[in-house]
Amino acid sequence: MGYDYDISLPVYEQVKAGNIQTSKAKVYEAICALGPCTDRMIAIKLGWEINRVTPRRGELLSAGKIRLMKKDFCPIGGKRVNWWVNAKVQLDLF
Repeated sequence: MGYDYDISLPVYEQVKAGNIQTSKAKVYEAICALGPCTDRMIAIKLGWEINRVTPRRGELLSAGKIRLMKKDFCPIGGKRVNWWVNAKVQLDLF
C-alpha cells in the first residue's frame, strides 16, 4: 500500500494548522464532559471502538491529566471496571 497524497497531505496540513483535534484531546474532552466515566462510556460518546479509546486514555493517565476515581460496576457492561475523572476534579471523600 503506497502513500496516498490525495488524503494524507491535506490531513497533515490541517493538523499542522491546528484545525484537527488529536484523538487524545477528544478523549480528554469526553472525560471532562461525562464526569466520572468508564472506557466504554467514552467509546460510546465518541462513537469509537474501545480499543481506540484505551491507549489514548492511558496516555492521559501517564501525563497526569486524568486519574482513577474508583473501581466499580459499569452500568453498561455490568463488570467491575475503572472509573476515570479529570485530575482537576475535587472529590468529596466525606
